[in-house]
Amino acid sequence: MPKLDTISGIPAKAIELLEAVGYLDVSELKEADSQDLVEELAKANHLLGLMPKDPSQASIKKWQKLAAENADSAGEKVTKDKDLKTSASDSKSAKKLSRKPKAPTPELVNFEKDEDMMEMLSLSPVAEPLDPHLMAEQDLSFDDISTGILLNQCEGDVKINIMTTLGKADSMFRKDEVARAGLNSSRIRNFDDLDSTVQYVQPLDRAPAKDALALSEELNQGVDSRSRKFIKGVFHPHASIMRVAALSAIVFVAILVVNMISLIGLFLYKTDLNISMVMIWVIGLLFLLMTSAAVYFHFGTKARCVVCRQPPLMPKKCTKHKKAHHVKGIGYILPTAMQLLVYKWFYCTYCGTAIRLKK
Repeated sequence: MPKLDTISGIPAKAIELLEAVGYLDVSELKEADSQDLVEELAKANHLLGLMPKDPSQASIKKWQKLAAENADSAGEKVTKDKDLKTSASDSKSAKKLSRKPKAPTPELVNFEKDEDMMEMLSLSPVAEPLDPHLMAEQDLSFDDISTGILLNQCEGDVKINIMTTLGKADSMFRKDEVARAGLNSSRIRNFDDLDSTVQYVQPLDRAPAKDALALSEELNQGVDSRSRKFIKGVFHPHASIMRVAALSAIVFVAILVVNMISLIGLFLYKTDLNISMVMIWVIGLLFLLMTSAAVYFHFGTKARCVVCRQPPLMPKKCTKHKKAHHVKGIGYILPTAMQLLVYKWFYCTYCGTAIRLKK
């Protein structure tokens, strides 16, 4: 609010006296009680001696009237100033809002200098001019027709539709791409070839049955499949080696048994025999034993199973298969050799596979 010194018509000494009492602005003077104010000013004037006479009630009412007029004029001025400031701020904000940001200038691209783009354009559909009569029949306007694009003044990227049904052009493009990737282009086909009846890869001919698995019709003719004479299993390509190994195993065991019986006889009847004849007999048996052992070990190590590659006619300290040929007290080798020579097939001692010696 305005101060008291802004009111014309109030003496300066009276303003000092009013401020000394505590009335500092126009609103306080206007709202004060005139009777109370007379008493307060009289007491203050007696102490300070600012005025020659104490202010009367009529003078105080006159001052209050001037203060009220001054307050009303000051209020109107403040309202006008606020209105002016508000209108000014509104006009400024309206100007700011009316200002549109400038759109950035798009960067134009010249695709005619791009080799890859021109290569794709060569494979894209070609636009054909429309007949005016056709446009009239279909009720087409110029707004319904897409406008052309200047490839030397493009804004951003350009969408290009490439025809996938083109023949030579499409295949040449694919071959160039494949060649750059290092692939065999002769093995690559497009999706259009899926509907074609042409077979680019001929199916393989059925291979003939392998001799190792196929059985001849005459092999088991008239033989019961549950009989031991029924030949079965995988064909062994070296059947002769298997037969020689089996025969040598039987001969070696037989000569070993003869040698043991001869030694027992010599021990029992040594007094009744000629020493020279005994020596010849012993040397001959030992020679036969060593020779048969050499033949047996030679062919026995070569005669191997076609599946597990183990020698079924040689002794090994390992667990034997449950299908292996075995006779208690004799072992595995002689029963396997006898099965092989007599029935022309056998079970492998180690893997249990059925092996046959005849086609």
